[in-house]
Amino acid sequence: MRALSRNASIVVMDEPTAALSGNETALHEIHPVLARDGKSVVLISHFLSEVLALADVITTLRDGHLIRTTDAKDATEESLIEGMLGRSLLTAFPKANGDEERTVVLEVDHLRTGCQ
Repeated sequence: MRALSRNASIVVMDEPTAALSGNETALHEIHPVLARDGKSVVLISHFLSEVLALADVITTLRDGHLIRTTDAKDATEESLIEGMLGRSLLTAFPKANGDEERTVVLEVDHLRTGCQ
């Protein structure tokens, strides 16, 4: 909040809610006030619902490279994930098919710890 007290025109927020639950932050209340006062906010976050709710424009970076910049109204969580991963989420983590044969990679019987 030091930037606000110094009347900064650009405020960078890097993961401001990472350690907080959604109910513990006033970011959703602060952001519109900053915008109304002509401030620009750069919000860096992995909480995609937060990004979609607050942003006007979304820029996706991956490995230090610009992937895309789009209007938030045209973005979805799926399109953001695809930009972040470089492929769709289903390609990265395909859903398990119940008909697949599964190979046992580890089987343990009678496992015990040193504790009684």
